Amino acid sequence: ALGVGLSETIPQVKNCRYDDAILIDVKEKQGIITGTNARSVLIGAYRYLREQGFVFLRPGKMGEHYPDNWEEKPIFVKEAASSRQRFICIEGACFYECVEDMIDWIPKVGMNGYFIQGISPTGWFKHWYDCEDRGDMVGVLKNPDRTPTPVTEEEILGMVSMFEEQIAKRSMLYSTIGHGFHCAPFGERTEKTLSDEEYQALGVSKYFAQLNGERKIHRMLAHTQACYGNKEVRDMIVKDAVQYCKTHPQADYINFWLADGENNYCECDLCRTKRPSDWFVMILNELDAALTAEHLQTRVKFCVYVDLIWPPLTERFKNPDRFVMTYCPISRSYSMPLPAETSYEMKEFELNKVEFPQSTEEYAAYINGWREIFDGECEVFDYYYMWDCYRDGGRMQISKIIHEDLANYDKTKFSGLVSCQNQRVFSPTALGMQIMARTLWNKDCDFDTECDDILKAEFGSSYQLAKEYLETMSECSMPHVMRNEKHILSEGNEAIFQKGLDCNSAFLSVIEEEIKKADEIQKLSWQHLKFYAQINQMMLEGFFHTVKNKKVNEEDWKKIIAFINQNDWEQRLYFDEYECKFMVFCIFGDLKRQIEKNQLGIHGDVTQGGI
Repeated sequence: ALGVGLSETIPQVKNCRYDDAILIDVKEKQGIITGTNARSVLIGAYRYLREQGFVFLRPGKMGEHYPDNWEEKPIFVKEAASSRQRFICIEGACFYECVEDMIDWIPKVGMNGYFIQGISPTGWFKHWYDCEDRGDMVGVLKNPDRTPTPVTEEEILGMVSMFEEQIAKRSMLYSTIGHGFHCAPFGERTEKTLSDEEYQALGVSKYFAQLNGERKIHRMLAHTQACYGNKEVRDMIVKDAVQYCKTHPQADYINFWLADGENNYCECDLCRTKRPSDWFVMILNELDAALTAEHLQTRVKFCVYVDLIWPPLTERFKNPDRFVMTYCPISRSYSMPLPAETSYEMKEFELNKVEFPQSTEEYAAYINGWREIFDGECEVFDYYYMWDCYRDGGRMQISKIIHEDLANYDKTKFSGLVSCQNQRVFSPTALGMQIMARTLWNKDCDFDTECDDILKAEFGSSYQLAKEYLETMSECSMPHVMRNEKHILSEGNEAIFQKGLDCNSAFLSVIEEEIKKADEIQKLSWQHLKFYAQINQMMLEGFFHTVKNKKVNEEDWKKIIAFINQNDWEQRLYFDEYECKFMVFCIFGDLKRQIEKNQLGIHGDVTQGGI
């Protein structure tokens, strides 16, 4: 008989609620699959199937392969996950099925949690259903050929309830909120922004952060800080968070963050007496005391993010066990991994005039500063598949950075990753997401071995051809140039882009032949690769023209946008058309700035993709 359940013979872990370990000992259909908790048992069951030849390459049934005829082989696995936190966080343009499929996929590849961001994840669903544009990108993000099917707030909250059921069904760890609790003093918790006059009429403007002598909305409600030096404000925020925890016992973690954006903290005389991070820790201590008084065990994740990367000078945590520090290096470079050590020192903090680090070594100085005052659990909240992946035409370079970052978490002292990302990121390849899952489970896994295993499952016997192509595209799309780390007009770039064009043109015919030969999961993989190779062709043409003519041709990026619009429905399962179009616009905009203003580095709001 095959037993599936809990057992005391599995590897020892620090905390059985949060830490996953499995034991699989099965021979001739007899044995045991067990784990440290119900979620671990499920992870173990899927691991057993993977060892028997089942493939869970991408979310959804179209990303899975079951062997037609398989002879069961004896399996023995006794392992504990290298990282505790192995989360996916909702972002991008979402429809119900893509999120449901992602939740289903997470334990199949050994990950363990899902984070539904925001008071309500309205924006991400409206990107898809309502075909929302953005005020500063009219005509870029909205597909004129697709008819909107608007969803209401109630319908989105209904989706969230169903997602929570799916998360609970798998005993996954569940994390909620993020930005939003700071809105409590402004009236009903909502992501809708009213006018300044309406807030004045409601009598809540007095709670806004004072900027340039005025207490007004800063861009939008989500980017408007409160006056945290005001005890009344802090009490309202804490009361709201406690009430949320009482009414949402399904949440293992709440993410308690302040407003989004940067350089937007209160400048009143009282708030100026402390750093924003001091006020933040003060609120966190008040929240912990209130949760303790209500006998609530909910753990709280707090973010070290934009202005808050400067650690507090005076305030200290009274109960660090309540908290998980969430390190959010949003302006980091993905050309280099996270380091274990650094020689950098923090820059001086100046209220609302801060500039953010880009090198990972410089960033490390700030997290080290926080660690001097907080010795509790620390995770990384990172953005590999939010924006930067679109700067890497082959996804090989970003996949290697993911592996190097995650493999070194024991040295960099991080408990794991919350991947803030688009959900549909499996075109042109599933490599990066598979590497993420495998390295979080086993930090000692070898990149090259895993890469070959993943690409063979994805592309079949001709996987080496796909691998060589992806490597060439990562080289010739020049991610470091698209990250504004090297100038587009640097010597030698024209030849590199030409090499990429020649490779891409030749490989399109190879793809056509492979599509004819392949079946099932691999045929779909080659079809995805064909679609993305067509995007690569147009991107490389645009880069080549930019170097040749020493200016950006607007028609180059508009042609890419139009092609994506023509194919977005067919590619919807594994390709986020909204965020790809966003980044096409940003990349060519950055190249234009490089040429016209000789600007490198980050420009504008680092929380909006570095534009």
